[in-house]
Amino acid sequence: MDVKILDGDLVIRNDGTPETVDGVQLTAQQMLIALTVPKGCFVYDRNLGVFGQNGGTISQQQRETVEMLLNENFVSSGIYIRINEISEEDNGQKLDFTIIKGSFETDSEVMING
Repeated sequence: MDVKILDGDLVIRNDGTPETVDGVQLTAQQMLIALTVPKGCFVYDRNLGVFGQNGGTISQQQRETVEMLLNENFVSSGIYIRINEISEEDNGQKLDFTIIKGSFETDSEVMING
């Protein structure tokens, strides 16, 4: 479980407490962070992130490399990410992916570079 982040900020409930995420939403949020935080910029984990300082978009040819780099971010939690499709949308790129943990699989998506 972690606090929910939306547009780079914490999501706060009406009672003043932070909203939380877990399960698929947590993994999707962690993926979004790994894809949008420039690698080496997070002082507490210099390995967090996939792209360098300038960010980036993912081409179909880079899919396997990005999948491998994402999985390096999740290896300690026993989660494997499989990227199913990368599509261009008006507000950025949509990444359709499958989260695999043991025998559990679920599909989800995140928007990046939007």
